[in-house]
Amino acid sequence: FFLLLRVFGADEATFQTAWFVVSLLTELAVVFVLRTRGPALAGRAQWANPVMLAGQALLMALGGWLSDRWGRRRVSAVATLLLLAVAWPAWAQFTQGSLKGLVTAQVLLSIPLGLLFGIQGAMVAELCPPQARCTVYGVSYGTGIALFAGTVPVLATWMVGAMGWRDGPILYVLATVVVSLIMLATLRPADLRSLDARA
Repeated sequence: FFLLLRVFGADEATFQTAWFVVSLLTELAVVFVLRTRGPALAGRAQWANPVMLAGQALLMALGGWLSDRWGRRRVSAVATLLLLAVAWPAWAQFTQGSLKGLVTAQVLLSIPLGLLFGIQGAMVAELCPPQARCTVYGVSYGTGIALFAGTVPVLATWMVGAMGWRDGPILYVLATVVVSLIMLATLRPADLRSLDARA
């Protein structure tokens, strides 16, 4: 970050974007290394995670660029619809239990998720007044992680194990994607002025 500010003379928007990208990649790397039993990168399937993360980093840049060009809300809606379209085929590939199925599922999901991650930081920044941006982002991110990412393992185990709903986890994912689409559709015109100003 020192290099960004002092050497490259990054403006506020570039610095915030870099901060978000580096933070996200650091978080994913920590989860990948710390939550892996045995040595990190061991096993046949673990090579796929770093490759997908690198691909997602490129897609994040593309998502940000597309949203600058065509509007945050519009590109978010298209990427979320794409996620809705690929979620079930990705689940079908994932549940095959093969390395090929795992990689195919990750590729299918990485495309819309990478685009959405590239839009997320700028969208939150534009929706909130400058003095509240960090608070709004921190609270919404923390709440989202607690409510959704924190409950998914328990719910998935319950749905598949106790209830026998083999496809229960993907139905949960699809429901949250639909909620995201509804929220995008209900943004007020005043909220969208800055989001779609260039569209």
